[in-house]
Amino acid sequence: MSPVVRFAAAALALIASPLSAQDWDYGERNTPALTPAFAGQTRAQKLDAGIALQVETIAAGLDHPWGISVLPEGGYLVTERSGALRLVSADGAIGAPIAGVPAVFAEGQGGLLDVALAADFAQSRRLWLTYAKPAAGAR
Repeated sequence: MSPVVRFAAAALALIASPLSAQDWDYGERNTPALTPAFAGQTRAQKLDAGIALQVETIAAGLDHPWGISVLPEGGYLVTERSGALRLVSADGAIGAPIAGVPAVFAEGQGGLLDVALAADFAQSRRLWLTYAKPAAGAR
């Protein structure tokens, strides 16, 4: 079956299916049963007894770090919401912003958000960025 025929069949299946309001509620929120794990935390359940988490700061001083990818040779690529992509070494040294990152709209819910490495990154050096693109008249 050709891609066009498959697309048409899928579109017809959607059109032919009865459209009705469905209850998409996946459960109650902000209920007493969902108690915080620590003071000030919201909407997260406590961990089961015996599970311990350890927080370790690798680098400090980044401007709203948002996304992170672990590099195959060690270290990390970290996005800063304001628009910088930085190399952070395994020992926590923060490099200068990497050139070639597109301009971002870093207001509201925008900014430079995520970074993902290609499966063949070690050879191709390709990566993908998720970001809000500036647009004329955006606010």
